[in-house]
Amino acid sequence: MTIQDRMVRWFPSAFGHNGRLSFASVTDGLGATVFMAEVRQGRDYDIRGAVAAVTPGGGGFMTRFGPNKFVDFYGSGTTVDLLASPWFCVDEPGMPCTWTFARAQTFAGSRSLHPGGVNVLMGDGSVHFLKESINHPIWIALNSISGSEVMSSNDY
Repeated sequence: MTIQDRMVRWFPSAFGHNGRLSFASVTDGLGATVFMAEVRQGRDYDIRGAVAAVTPGGGGFMTRFGPNKFVDFYGSGTTVDLLASPWFCVDEPGMPCTWTFARAQTFAGSRSLHPGGVNVLMGDGSVHFLKESINHPIWIALNSISGSEVMSSNDY
């Protein structure tokens, strides 16, 4: 099954698809919700890490890949960041990528140069180092604002 054949459920995130979100919209709690996470800067003209870019993989990431990982939680078989055009993808060690013109099917993960995980900014302003070994459903839950998950910091 290709990524194009697989529908994935979207969870609302802090800077997601609705520009009218407020702190009150974060019903999971500000201290239990990731607002930002590290995204590695690509080299040359690679779009990844470009803060001003709204293209997936630019200044943002998706939770389909865990931190610093390339295994799609939803089982598409994709093992590289999937970017919006060939001009944005500079395949390099630790940051493999390919491209598609189907923008709705593009995604890239949170990446860092730190061994073992990524730094994240929670909605309450606290910063945490989340390990690469985090349980993937916990990673997804931490990045949603209203999934009604009950978690303690022991979960991550």
